[in-house]
Amino acid sequence: MLQQVQALSSQNPHADYWYAYFSAILTDIRDSDWAEAERQYHTVLAIPQISQFLRGQTLLSLGISYWRQGRWREAEDTHREALRIYTETREVLEQVKTQNNLAALYWSGFSQGDFDARVLPKAEIFCTTSLKALDNLAQTPDVLSLYAMVWNTLGMVSMSLGHWERAIECYKQMLSCHDQLDSAYGMGIAYANLGETYHRQGSAHFDEALRQYDKALAIFENGNHYTEALDIRANLGALYASRTQFTQSLENYAAAIQLSEKLRLGLTSEVARAGYFSTINDIFANAVLTCHQLGLTDQAFNYAEQARSRAFLDLLEAGPVDLARDIGALPMTLAQVQKALPENALLLEYFTTGLLEARQDAGGEPMRHRFPPSRTLVFAITRDEAHLVDADIAPNDLYPQDPEAMVSRDLLTPFMRRILFTKLVARFYHLLEQKALLYLVPHGPLHYVPFQALLGPDDSTLLTADGPQIVYAPSATVLLRSANQPQPTAAPHMEAGNASCLAVGHNGGDVQLTFAEEEARGVAALMHGRALVGDAATKANVLAYAQRAHMLHFSCHGTFEPASPLDSALHLANGEMLTARDVLAQLKLHCRLVTLSACESGLNRVQRGDELFGMVRAFMFAGAAALIVTQWRVDERSTHILMERFYQNLQQKMSIPQALQEAQLYLRSLTRAQVEDIFRRLVLESKKLDAATLNVVLKGHVSPQEGIATQADSGANSPDQERVFDDPYHWAPFVLIGSCQITESTID
Repeated sequence: MLQQVQALSSQNPHADYWYAYFSAILTDIRDSDWAEAERQYHTVLAIPQISQFLRGQTLLSLGISYWRQGRWREAEDTHREALRIYTETREVLEQVKTQNNLAALYWSGFSQGDFDARVLPKAEIFCTTSLKALDNLAQTPDVLSLYAMVWNTLGMVSMSLGHWERAIECYKQMLSCHDQLDSAYGMGIAYANLGETYHRQGSAHFDEALRQYDKALAIFENGNHYTEALDIRANLGALYASRTQFTQSLENYAAAIQLSEKLRLGLTSEVARAGYFSTINDIFANAVLTCHQLGLTDQAFNYAEQARSRAFLDLLEAGPVDLARDIGALPMTLAQVQKALPENALLLEYFTTGLLEARQDAGGEPMRHRFPPSRTLVFAITRDEAHLVDADIAPNDLYPQDPEAMVSRDLLTPFMRRILFTKLVARFYHLLEQKALLYLVPHGPLHYVPFQALLGPDDSTLLTADGPQIVYAPSATVLLRSANQPQPTAAPHMEAGNASCLAVGHNGGDVQLTFAEEEARGVAALMHGRALVGDAATKANVLAYAQRAHMLHFSCHGTFEPASPLDSALHLANGEMLTARDVLAQLKLHCRLVTLSACESGLNRVQRGDELFGMVRAFMFAGAAALIVTQWRVDERSTHILMERFYQNLQQKMSIPQALQEAQLYLRSLTRAQVEDIFRRLVLESKKLDAATLNVVLKGHVSPQEGIATQADSGANSPDQERVFDDPYHWAPFVLIGSCQITESTID
């Protein structure tokens, strides 16, 4: 079509305007480049010579683009401007389309919680006004199609208002229109809507709901309409579960998941994949819960692992590294996990459901009748055993009250650490006997739980000298599938001496750091590598040298951006930032370990599908076998001590988990006198630090950073033997994330 319009431009200058408009639509819909599409739409609107009809069409397309982005107010404003134009030009059909769009926009915004219930009567008025306008027109196919569209919108609005009989009448009118149009697909949508209306009214109407769902399903499966068939299967699964007919429920959830795999193959971008899995997360959650009801532990685990692994593995598969090929495309089954699990390991994998409060409609019932209940399930797996229990804890209660803080100080109180141990670990603690490794796979808000600091019955923490080494992972598949793969090896162009380790340190930022650059120098010296510090710690240098290293260490400020986690960044020299987006796009690593000794380095936004967006995901995508990150903002003094000890342990040929475990225990044990000795030594050895800096540090007058706790006073007011870093704030934020192969090898 674009070529045809372009060919007409030599004869009719207005064809150029239409060409620009259609180009904007392609950018918007085909490319999903919303910023560029918005610019192109505004370019068309800025042309004085365009017709009012084209101006209205451009406004409508721009409004729909805003709608898809959740920019509700802008979408409303552009639609209202289009409606004003079509009202002035008496374009009745375009008026109806625009009014219907506005009604659907209000309903959609209300359903997602961005508009309150006061918009629903406005939506009703737009629908009824449109129906009256259509009554005065000849009943052509175009008019019948508009009738069906408006009846559908009015039905949705009526359901949200709890006007069930009116909703049923609307959908019957919609069905009649599509019958006259001989549109099987349209009739399927009408049957599906009728089924949902009966379904949401409760058990007395379930038989009728089943009849309507069955009619819709027959149409959608016959026509290969996978998305719609998936939706019907999910509704049937929820309906049968409400009747406690769990076998039939699981059959439908299983069919829905099979359909989801067919749909997934057509998704080509990371954004599409992650967004898609967010939409079907409830189906997986309900399938897992139904398996639990039926006592099917293996099948429950398989669905849980499929839900959490798929989008992560798809991302790796689409990236510039071959990691996805190495770890395989399919999530592992319980049998495969047990076979791959080391003999001396316990895997605790968590699965949470009902993670966000369902939006409430005017009647007070959840908008989504198939929204799963709020549950926390625990899979405890060894080579020989597999258990599944309900932890009896509401996962939503674990979200930080302040979303900007991301990690709640409340989770570090002794009371909460005991409660969380009892709920999340205690029932399987006996399985840790004779086990050297504990693999943890959190889910949802459990990503915020400091497991290593949880307190057992004797008030000892999970992290102890004689306890297991602790390794976190995004999923059991990511943890274990790479067990039989070789460790990352040096790239062919790596230079001897400088290839082993790259340590990046920068003291600058909004709050000046004291030890970041010294830490980087010390790490580079210990590991016989290269240090980029001060003005040398530029983004260009990092990108150039990082790809030559077996180990990467960053000691600098780091920030987490909750609204846009891929813009989370490490702060480098000259005000430059290395963002998670930069890592995803520009790094191809041959790296066994990445250490992010930076504020908030490990924080990732937890999506509905449990996708981790942020530095962890970025570096794993880039090829890192393991990462050490922090779960919250950290004290740089305790961080410096822990990191120095950790790398000394690596030099002693400890494995990465052993080295971190010992370093954390060492930090906890230090007295004030020992801390003073460490920093006196640091000043004496440093060419950059002086006695004045030491005096400030030891008096505890370093400006406290914002965070879940202030820096501990390690100064003169404390008794010499006080263990000044025993609070979990100092040692618990450091976690190791990676694959099981890192537990069996050392870094040379």
